[in-house]
Amino acid sequence: MKISPDKVTKVIVMRSAGYTISTIANSVRISTSSVKRICQKNNVHAGGALESLVAEARADLTRTLTSDDSIKLIAASFMQDTLVHAEAVRELAASAGAHLKASNVDDALKVMRGCNAWANTLKLTADATRSAIKIAPDNDDNEDLPELIVCVMTDDDVLAERERQREEAINLGIICDETSTDNHADGV
Repeated sequence: MKISPDKVTKVIVMRSAGYTISTIANSVRISTSSVKRICQKNNVHAGGALESLVAEARADLTRTLTSDDSIKLIAASFMQDTLVHAEAVRELAASAGAHLKASNVDDALKVMRGCNAWANTLKLTADATRSAIKIAPDNDDNEDLPELIVCVMTDDDVLAERERQREEAINLGIICDETSTDNHADGV
């Protein structure tokens, strides 16, 4: 299937502006290999835009970072990029798992090491992104939890607690006082 000229232009512009291959692929709705092919064919590199375009992009970025909606959009883009990479890591792990069943264990181990390195990179970049854009919940709002005291109860402690709970239920009207109804039943 031929990719439209509009999509090719968008790929070139986004890559020149420094977007990642996976983000571009997701945004333009084409495969990452197509994005790579377009970039190679047009000799486009990340951040290879002209200085005037860079200045314009910086000004746009400054405007963007002053808007809550824009910040949320950027955060969503970063998270979407993370999800795309996470899916790629899962596919790579599944592929390596298939190699483990083959006779060449050395190649499977190399793929798994690469997958592990990729997953660690993904986690580190996701953590850095969350930290940079403050996605993690603030700990300032958390109140201290009450202290939980655990102790072993004796039989006497259990009986005393049951009596306390029964008296509380009577006071709240949840149950009736059985001693008063027993006395009436005896004719007292």
